[in-house]
Amino acid sequence: VVKLLWKPHADSSISTYIVERSVNGGEWKYVSQVQGQLMAEYIDTFVRSGDTYSYRIIAQSYDKIRAYPSQPTQIKI
Repeated sequence: VVKLLWKPHADSSISTYIVERSVNGGEWKYVSQVQGQLMAEYIDTFVRSGDTYSYRIIAQSYDKIRAYPSQPTQIKI
């Protein structure tokens, strides 16, 4: 299990955080959405031992405007 925590976006127009993941340096893929500007946590239970996972977060406004992705963070299981 991997638990991601991030600092909530300062802009009150943010409604959703999009979580993307890359496995072993592969392409970025959508994993989940977290609703609410102050919600800043995601738990990934679909991980396997021996793989390296990178995650990034994209903040999205109520108008569906997306911010640039966060800097990726990486973990080897």
